[in-house]
Amino acid sequence: MVGVLAMAMLERPHFWIANGVFAAFVAGGLASAGVKLAAYRRGFSPWASRRAWR
Repeated sequence: MVGVLAMAMLERPHFWIANGVFAAFVAGGLASAGVKLAAYRRGFSPWASRRAWR
């Protein structure tokens, strides 16, 4: 998003600013999905699985 702000301050065409915003949101969504998948696959925390055994 900092790059998008820089493009806006440099008065680049709206087309490129909008594409930058869209790309930032897509990248954020993909990163969020990857972190969620890893968390569900590995478990949320190591202490939660040990507590379940007691």
